Amino acid sequence: MSDENGKNGDGDLIPPVPRHRKIGSPVVIVMGVAAVVLVSLAFGPVRSAASDFLRVLRIQEVQSLSLTAEEMQQISEGLSAGASNVDLASLGGIEIEGDANVQELSLADAAGLVDFEIRLPGGLESTPTILVKQAQTFHFRLDAAAVNELLGAYGSDRLLPTAIDGKEFTFESPTVVSAEYDAVVNGSKVSFSVMQARSPELVVPAGVDVDELRDILVSLPFIPPNVRDQLMAVDDWQNTFLVPVPGGESSERTIAGTKVVITSESVFMDPDSPETTPPGLDAFSSAVWNDGGIIRGIQGSLDESTLVSFAESMIR
Repeated sequence: MSDENGKNGDGDLIPPVPRHRKIGSPVVIVMGVAAVVLVSLAFGPVRSAASDFLRVLRIQEVQSLSLTAEEMQQISEGLSAGASNVDLASLGGIEIEGDANVQELSLADAAGLVDFEIRLPGGLESTPTILVKQAQTFHFRLDAAAVNELLGAYGSDRLLPTAIDGKEFTFESPTVVSAEYDAVVNGSKVSFSVMQARSPELVVPAGVDVDELRDILVSLPFIPPNVRDQLMAVDDWQNTFLVPVPGGESSERTIAGTKVVITSESVFMDPDSPETTPPGLDAFSSAVWNDGGIIRGIQGSLDESTLVSFAESMIR
């Protein structure tokens, strides 16, 4: 078990496994995990455990959340402005079990590290590079007064209840298997990733009102009205994970009885300098679905028909 040191990576629905990772400072780690709690409560799934003492948050449903570039900028600027006025190191303490090591392994060795079947798209001649990010467990306690100072810096008139102070949350970050492809599909070179993992879990201690915490976050002043309306319109928010779709389109379809969320974005395109866009990266698409507690996804420079074809070959 380590103390306030660890590794910090990007945060996709199924976190991608980058070939190079940066070591995070204690401040970044504390802030990052605190954000996991808060954002998970606002956007993530919740299911009560059988125990009367704990709640376990885990992904069961997947749904898209549409944002414009302007809305993303508004949220980013709001977060940055508030955090700059607060000592982030004071938000709480954290202990981390495990190292977020990324290993390149054979498919057989990767399969030995997880308790589910690793599925890959059919009809490809290319052999993918298999990368595995090891599981980690984060134990952390929030300092309610410090977090409330941060909320105040964000302009919120709603604060965390003092009952949350010092209570332990536990976040289980699962082992993630990522198959990285550079392939030729229908005569075109494409790059994409196929990722799969068990649902991450957040254990919430007794006496914490997750509905109240979610409402506090959704009401933050820098959350754009369109985004807030979408969040509030989710009927079964306690079991739904929202996939952000920045400036793109999304759809849902059912494949072999499984709901798949499909998104497409032009995230790499600079509208002012289209000539700077790397070849083949003017569009980005993804498909995400819940396969009986295993979250599987495909993302990369694929057209929708190819994306759906790959998903169909993986869903049984």
